[in-house]
Amino acid sequence: ITVGAETLTAKQCYIKALDINENIPGLWYNLATFSTLGEVLTIGGAEYQQYHCLLKVDSLEMNVKDANAWANIAFRMVMPGDTITVGGDTFNQKQCYDMALKIDPKNATALSSKKECKGPWCC
Repeated sequence: ITVGAETLTAKQCYIKALDINENIPGLWYNLATFSTLGEVLTIGGAEYQQYHCLLKVDSLEMNVKDANAWANIAFRMVMPGDTITVGGDTFNQKQCYDMALKIDPKNATALSSKKECKGPWCC
């Protein structure tokens, strides 16, 4: 995409748009689809990874009773020390899977992923 004299990729366009307004969930979702696991993106001076982008649209901030959202966010945590903050509380990967299973003990994503989860930051 060319804007003025500058040629931008779709990802760069989403980042520029979010630098202007971070309150549009669709922009976060689209940016997540163009990013890769573990990739660090800078928006408004803050660093985000793919799961941070999805956190904005997974409704965790509005509905903490969504087991799929907790499991999806946990699955995307790929770096040691990855955490998310929801409602003032900080959660690591294991705690996100635990939240998903607390809400829905039969959540397939949380059950299978937590079982496979390895590493010092994980389960």
